[in-house]
Amino acid sequence: MAIISGAECGRDMAANATSCPNCGHPLASNLGVGTSPTEPARPSLTAGAVSAVLQWIQLAVVVVAALILNPSAETHRIEIGKALADRQPFASTEVAGLNPSSSADYHSFGIGSYTRYRGAMVSVGILGVVFVLQ
Repeated sequence: MAIISGAECGRDMAANATSCPNCGHPLASNLGVGTSPTEPARPSLTAGAVSAVLQWIQLAVVVVAALILNPSAETHRIEIGKALADRQPFASTEVAGLNPSSSADYHSFGIGSYTRYRGAMVSVGILGVVFVLQ
């Protein structure tokens, strides 16, 4: 065991002590996590670093949820059909061949999806919800 002199009182003490047993002054070399003067203190996480990690985790959860809950082509067709029925309760759009719910082009881009009919965007979907446009 190594013996060193205290910084304040100059008395002898053990090198692995956290403070001087005589005057109580803390040893600068042992203020960190290390157990000996030669072992460096480990850096601690700051509140900013913890906040940044939590934000990345939240972003990852949202992206994964969007991928899992991306509405299918069938979900788009059902929602388009409901919107048509609400907007035109007495019109028979299927007889006229104008029903976008059966002939629309479905496109998925990973976290979301959309449906086009005759070049126009008819519906957009994300996180399990379909929004019918027009």
